[in-house]
Amino acid sequence: MNSAPTILDGEVPRKPGVSQDPFIGGRIRHEFGEAQNLTLLADVGGFGVDSDLSWQAIATYAFDVTFLGTPLNTIVGYRSLAVDHRENGPFGENGLDLIEHGPILGVNLRW
Repeated sequence: MNSAPTILDGEVPRKPGVSQDPFIGGRIRHEFGEAQNLTLLADVGGFGVDSDLSWQAIATYAFDVTFLGTPLNTIVGYRSLAVDHRENGPFGENGLDLIEHGPILGVNLRW
């Protein structure tokens, strides 16, 4: 039994609801000494392969703090994520065209 995907009429079969897109991106990180850094990250994808367009942009500022004698790395930032995807399913055309954005908060515990 062969379960590997095969090419039929120039298309690779895939499961409905599964999106696979090529993407390209980059990240820039600047350190302000040992205890602080700023990170900018962005990528763009889709290019009409599966979704028409998808992208995200993230900016974070991280800094070290000590809480009850435990060193913590705290992260605050903002993220935007956009998706424009359409597919023909068994019940007609389905689509998703949205932009979500909001704050990012995080804590890394090191011991």
